[in-house]
Amino acid sequence: MLVKNNASFDNIQAKLGSSFSLVSSHYAVSRPSYPTDLISKIVDEKSKVLELGAGTGLLTKVVAPRCRELVATDLSPEMLTHLRDSAPTRHIAAARAEQLPFGAKSFHQVIAGQAAHWFELKSSLAEIARVLTPNGHLILIWNKRINAEEWLDRFDRIVNSVRTDDTERNIIKNIEQSGLFSKFAKKTANFSHEISTDNAASYVESFSHVSTLPDPQRTATIAKGADCLIRNANPRGIIEIPITCEAYVAQLI
Repeated sequence: MLVKNNASFDNIQAKLGSSFSLVSSHYAVSRPSYPTDLISKIVDEKSKVLELGAGTGLLTKVVAPRCRELVATDLSPEMLTHLRDSAPTRHIAAARAEQLPFGAKSFHQVIAGQAAHWFELKSSLAEIARVLTPNGHLILIWNKRINAEEWLDRFDRIVNSVRTDDTERNIIKNIEQSGLFSKFAKKTANFSHEISTDNAASYVESFSHVSTLPDPQRTATIAKGADCLIRNANPRGIIEIPITCEAYVAQLI
């Protein structure tokens, strides 16, 4: 995330940590995982991988069996608790992308899923470049809803009308212009994410730009978003959300 309007990045990081602490349980029960076939294509089985912003371990669980060693990190204590309880790796650490507690040239790949838009780009890129081995890779991944139907487009307007962080497109462009990494190669895979109606509100609240809203705007946004999802559940009470997973891979120059 690029800091705007002279805001203090430390204050933004504190707000971020607080927001994820509040929504960690919602995140764990409602957010989608990542397609294994796609991850297998971009993670080197012989590599030592550093994961940034691991959260509750959704990406961790997919990456860990597909590399030689994985170190998973996060900023939020609550997210780290979920991570320690569920992640298939013993190597878990509290860390922020802007100040990594690892030696130079420690990792072959650095990966982040649904997290890079929270990084202060200039300092985090310098740190990522420092801990990568020569010709190492930076991998950024985002799951995005496919608005294939009118109700999905309506839901997107409800939850993203309050979003203020940088878009993925801007992040990729700024990294490519940094001089530290090559142009990104992009790989995609589509899948369906299923949520029960019981977890509809959790899904809406799992978005940090929603959970950090002041009340009553936060409560109203969660209610509107959950209602939109529930009204479009299938007869089994399952909400089917089409997702495209976008993976961006760049090499350290």
